[in-house]
Amino acid sequence: MGLDYWGVNEKGQYYYNFKMPKKYMNEIPTIVKEAKILELSSNKIMDIYKNLEANGKDFNIQEQLVHKNCLVLMGNRYRFNELKKEAILI
Repeated sequence: MGLDYWGVNEKGQYYYNFKMPKKYMNEIPTIVKEAKILELSSNKIMDIYKNLEANGKDFNIQEQLVHKNCLVLMGNRYRFNELKKEAILI
């Protein structure tokens, strides 16, 4: 579906909180492309970051391999570094 993710939690769930389309699923790529982290409040950025800050570091070896493969597949749609950069500034 072309979703972007802010990161992964300790359960291996990739976190998405971008706006959802008003009518049609084909609106998702445009919504995600235009999404900016600064549209979120400082509190929301910190809430998201606190849930994701481990970013897979606590995964076992098998989970780390799966996560690394997912990162390759997602490429620039995995936006944890953007999230972390903003959280550090807050």
